[in-house]
Amino acid sequence: MRPILALIALVAWGLVGFPLTREFSSHSAVVTLVGLMALMLIRKWFDFRFAETSFKKSYTKRDLSQFIRILIGLAWQLPIFWVFNPALDFANYEGSSLLLLLGVVLCLCGLLVFFRAHADLGAGFSPTLVIKDKHQLITAGIYTRVRHPMYLGLLIYFGGQAFVAHNLVVGVG
Repeated sequence: MRPILALIALVAWGLVGFPLTREFSSHSAVVTLVGLMALMLIRKWFDFRFAETSFKKSYTKRDLSQFIRILIGLAWQLPIFWVFNPALDFANYEGSSLLLLLGVVLCLCGLLVFFRAHADLGAGFSPTLVIKDKHQLITAGIYTRVRHPMYLGLLIYFGGQAFVAHNLVVGVG
């Protein structure tokens, strides 16, 4: 629930801090915000639906976990910062409708793969790496073709976001 509240807080900060002074492509901004919210909702829905009740062993390492959380935080917050703050305007470029359409299609494909990965995991889903009591290797659904479909879904999604954003920093970041 905390990531969703953080996203709402960031959006509110952007609206309050930069109300009508921001010039941006509204289509790009809407696709960026809706896509990020969809990723968070997919993740939180399965986190809520298959909450950890008991597990045998957790493999979360504090140092690596903190570093990864910082990187993921930047990947989520940089596009939101771009939408509401003119500080990254130096890296904007003229984007065509074709690039926007390609980006939207890639984002939708990434969301679909991300959702399918969570759905196929079912009760085996956990937001962290844990061994559950009745743990089993998932080899059905999308896992028959891809070993790490959540990562693939995110890679496709953020690749699409690079085309949607029309900003070199947000696209590469």
